[in-house]
Amino acid sequence: MDDDSRVTRRRVGDAEARRANRGWWDADADDYQAEHGGFLGDVDFVWCPEGLREADARLLGDLSGRRVLEVGAGAAAAARWLATQGAWPVAFDLSAGMLRHAAKAADTTGVRVPLVQADALALPFADRSFDIACTAFGAIPFVDDSAALLAEVHRVLRPGGRWVFSVTHPIEWI
Repeated sequence: MDDDSRVTRRRVGDAEARRANRGWWDADADDYQAEHGGFLGDVDFVWCPEGLREADARLLGDLSGRRVLEVGAGAAAAARWLATQGAWPVAFDLSAGMLRHAAKAADTTGVRVPLVQADALALPFADRSFDIACTAFGAIPFVDDSAALLAEVHRVLRPGGRWVFSVTHPIEWI
């Protein structure tokens, strides 16, 4: 029988969660890309582990000339794909390690997008700066306060803007 008497739970604040997430993703970036980079591609937008691609789903609507924020972009494959579709994407992620992979993929593919290291709970963008915000796999499951993340995304979207996201159901990993 396992002795879990040494296991405790305590509430952590945003700053501690941010440090822990950044540290974990920075340390795991190389392994994550080695395991998932082929599936995600260098210039592709995959919504879920089942392989649904934005090219087929068209959840974001017309992209031509639209300013798009990729939330929790990781290596920014989706943002690079968005750029090939006529959008003006910006990719942000908390992890410098993941953004290092994004910069490397930009060098490899020649598709460059602005990369910003930022916290999803304190976006460094002006109010109403984007037409569309999106994330596949990123940010939402990794913050303590998803409502605060939604409020930040709402703040940076223009009136009538579109927010499209996917998260993997926990049963996927069982």
